[in-house]
Amino acid sequence: MKKIFMLCFQLISTAFLVGQNNLQYNPHDFYLPTFDPPAGNLYRSANGAPGSMYWQNRADYLIHATLSEKDTTVSGDVTITYTNNSPDKLDFLWLQLDQNLFNSNSRGNAATPLTGDRFDSNGFEGGYQISDVSVTYNGKTYQVKPIITDTR
Repeated sequence: MKKIFMLCFQLISTAFLVGQNNLQYNPHDFYLPTFDPPAGNLYRSANGAPGSMYWQNRADYLIHATLSEKDTTVSGDVTITYTNNSPDKLDFLWLQLDQNLFNSNSRGNAATPLTGDRFDSNGFEGGYQISDVSVTYNGKTYQVKPIITDTR
C-alpha cells in the first residue's frame, strides 16, 4: 500500500506542476481508466507476478576469448545455448552485434558525422568478423550463413 501511495503522490505532483506551466490541468485526469493497473491473466497477475502460464526464454553463453595486445584484437569462439520456452515456434533468432557500430559502413557511423563524440571511430575500423556459424538442433548440427545487417 505504501508504494501505491507514493506513486499517487508523484503523479499528483507532476500533474499539478504541468498544470501550473500549461494552465490545462484537469483534476479528473487522475481517475482515467489508464491509471488503473490491468487485471491479471494467465501470464501475469494484476500485481505483476508470474501467472500459471508464464514463460521466459533463456540464453546461456560459453565464451573462450584471447586478447592480443600486439595487434589489439580479441578472438575466440562463443557457444550460445538458446532455450525456447515459448509456446510459439521461432522462425529466426538475432544477436545484437553492437561493436559493428564502429565499422565505417554502419548506419551509426553515418549518423555520427561529427568528430570527437563517443561514437567517433577516429579511423578505427571495428566490428565483428564472424568466420563460422553452426546451429545444433535436436542433436543435429547445421552450418549456416548468417545474414549480418549492421548491428544485428
